[in-house]
Amino acid sequence: MTFHSGNPARAEDVVGSVARVIKLNLTPAFILTQLGWTPENVEQMVTAEGNTVTVRYEGDFSPAFVLIVLASRPASVVDMVTVTENEVDGDMGNAWLNANSAGSGPFSLQTFRPAELERLEANPEYFKGAPLVEGVILRHSPARGRIRDAAAPAGAGRRGYGEAPDPRPDRDPGPTGDQGGGLPPGRRPPPVLHQKAESLTKSAVWEAARYLVDYEGMTNSFLAGQMETH
Repeated sequence: MTFHSGNPARAEDVVGSVARVIKLNLTPAFILTQLGWTPENVEQMVTAEGNTVTVRYEGDFSPAFVLIVLASRPASVVDMVTVTENEVDGDMGNAWLNANSAGSGPFSLQTFRPAELERLEANPEYFKGAPLVEGVILRHSPARGRIRDAAAPAGAGRRGYGEAPDPRPDRDPGPTGDQGGGLPPGRRPPPVLHQKAESLTKSAVWEAARYLVDYEGMTNSFLAGQMETH
C-alpha cells in the first residue's frame, strides 16, 4: 500500500498516527485513551517491528471493544512523513491536516474551502482498485431547507438524497407527491457493554440486550428515513 504522496505505508506510520493523537490530546483522543494510553506510555504500548504492529492496552476489555476503538476515526493511519514535513510549532501537522489529506483512501483532498466546497481527486493507486470516477466535488448548501422550499412549487414536498428526513412523514406531500429519494446510510451501531462491570459480563445479559432496544420503534419514528433494521 502507498499513501497519496507515493510514500509506502509502514508499520511506523501506524505507531506514529496513534501517538500523535494521544500527544496532541485534542477532543477525539478520549476514544483511544480508554485503552490506558497516555503521552508518556503510548510509544511503549503501540510498537512496530518490521511489518508487525503490536498493540498493548490496560484494562479488562473484550476483544470486540478494542477492535471498535482501533477502527475509530481518531485511529486512522496517516502518512507520517508528509505530516511531519508540514509540522508548525510542534503541532504535529494538525493545522495542515485541517485543509489537506495524508491518507491512502480512494480519493485525496485537493481543495478545501470551509462552508463552500471540497474537491476530491481519485487515487489510481488505491489498493482496492482505482475509483470509476476521476473526482468528486462536494458543495456546502447553507439553510438548504429554506432554499428547497423557495425553489419548490407551492405545496410541494421535495427532499433530495442525503437530506434529513421529513419530521412529518405522514403529512400531505403536495401536488407533486415527491418525498425524495433518501437512503439509509450503511452503518450498524452495536450495543457495547462495559466488561469492567462483572454484572455485564454474563451471557444472559448480552442476550437480553438484544431485546432491550426498540429498534423498529426508533426506525418508525425519529429515525424514519435515516436507518432501517436488519
